[in-house]
Amino acid sequence: MRVESPLAIAIWSRYADVSARCSEGPTGCFNDGEVHALWEALEHEIVHAASIPVLGTPEPLWLEGIAEALSGRTYHGPADVASLVGLEDSREVDYTTAGHFVRWLREEHGIEGVRALAREASFEDAYGMLLHDAIGDYEQNAPWSYPDWNTCLGSPLDATEEDGWVYDIPVECEDPWGSARYGTGPSVLRTIDVETAGTFRLVVSGANNVSIVVCQLDALIDDPEVDMAGDIIRESSGLRRPTMFAGDEVYEITLEPGRLQLLINVEGGDTTVGFELRRTGP
Repeated sequence: MRVESPLAIAIWSRYADVSARCSEGPTGCFNDGEVHALWEALEHEIVHAASIPVLGTPEPLWLEGIAEALSGRTYHGPADVASLVGLEDSREVDYTTAGHFVRWLREEHGIEGVRALAREASFEDAYGMLLHDAIGDYEQNAPWSYPDWNTCLGSPLDATEEDGWVYDIPVECEDPWGSARYGTGPSVLRTIDVETAGTFRLVVSGANNVSIVVCQLDALIDDPEVDMAGDIIRESSGLRRPTMFAGDEVYEITLEPGRLQLLINVEGGDTTVGFELRRTGP
């Protein structure tokens, strides 16, 4: 979908600012042609801002489900899909379940049906099947979680030694993976592939902090039983908040094989930080 005119977007750092412009409860909204949101709700609200003026406003299950499904990762929520059918208030929708169901529809039956739902078509017209039958198939066969559409963005850092990564990393907004998405200074995204499990020494010199999360690269069939691998959260990227490590501190962390995404933050202007991740034991 192409947006023909610029979107008015305000990103707020305090919930009180969002609440004053939206209503009590949501962390973001699209009202009167403007997006107001906390960072974590921004993508969801941008989907609304881009789609509603063009496609319309379907019932809340599809309205919120489409925004959740298109804004990133999804996982199986606590509510039953059937309990969300026919709701008239978006505040009553379980966003997690709605987003995961729409993502499953897209993965299993294609994007055209999702587009039809966004244009307020009936489910049977959109997919040529009864909604009840689709829900039954979903409950039986959907994986617990799908990965983010933009899985593990960031420039890859190759090992500079056996099981070790030692780099001087420029942190600047002009970097292809740079931004000012956190705090008051620039930040950059990098990725690292850990081949074998072990304990590692981590230190980032000259940075305010580094946030690290293990990336989900494939669909997860079942809800992971183990939440943590040492200090790093194992589930799909962002299902819980990334683990944050302060700059200029020394950490011993336990890692499993997989891809890590690093968000390195500094205060003030552009600078260069020293990054070190070295194996210290099995």
